[in-house]
Amino acid sequence: MASGEAFVDAAAKDSRSTKIQAGTYLLKSRMKAADVVAILVDPANVSTETVTIPEGLRVVDIVDVIAKRTDFTKKQLNAALQSPDQLGLPDYAGGNPEGYLFPATYTISPNETPAEFLKSMVDRWKRAADDAGLDAAAQRLGYTAHELMTIASLVQVEGKTAEDMAKIARVILNRVENPGTAGQTGRLQIDATVDYALGRKLTVGLTQAERDDTDSPYNTFRIQGLPPGPISAPGDDAITAAMNPPDGNWYYYVTVNLRTGETKFAATYDEFLTYRNELRDYCANESQGAC
Repeated sequence: MASGEAFVDAAAKDSRSTKIQAGTYLLKSRMKAADVVAILVDPANVSTETVTIPEGLRVVDIVDVIAKRTDFTKKQLNAALQSPDQLGLPDYAGGNPEGYLFPATYTISPNETPAEFLKSMVDRWKRAADDAGLDAAAQRLGYTAHELMTIASLVQVEGKTAEDMAKIARVILNRVENPGTAGQTGRLQIDATVDYALGRKLTVGLTQAERDDTDSPYNTFRIQGLPPGPISAPGDDAITAAMNPPDGNWYYYVTVNLRTGETKFAATYDEFLTYRNELRDYCANESQGAC
């Protein structure tokens, strides 16, 4: 490797050296100073490892993605998750990272530990929450920040568009705040919460027996109100939707086309039945096995 003095001289002769980016570069031993500079001034030579975490995943799924796409192992990641004090979680998370590992694309530095990487995901969530004004929205709506994150995790799984997510947030709040209205009982009745309670991915179809018999505070077919916490990692749109539900008297919603994600919202039970029949017609005639 070139000496420090030789490197400084070589860098001074290359005007591009003032724009060298921070990062990791792959170099060989005993390189000439000029050759080192030539590598450093080219941004394409920065050695980075990135991993993208999609929205709507459970922590266990996030661990799977990270383990598959990085050098971190599931054992290392799960060990870090067992020490939540290292992750910088908000106090109201109760040490549970579910919902607080923000979905985004991350760059991993060569010396980064699993705990440091997971903390960077929580830090990224904090920036998103601060930018969106989560605490102020919670106070304005009369909920805790943890409850809004729980709602955000539900609408992330249930909604396909930002507009639909916001309307679903309104349905959730209407049901929580007005049990007994429009023929509903204050239960959210969201299939994904039962999947979560059963420890499986959130898009698995349910049997009626699973809805009826799964004994869990996350089973929103049996409990009234919100589950104890988030069931997935919500992104910016879902967090914004939970914080800014539009005015509306909807108590039901039905995705009537599983291919396009078209969702219709109902204010009455009879209207809901109409949309449910529309979904049944779609499943019978157009779904190509999607239902």
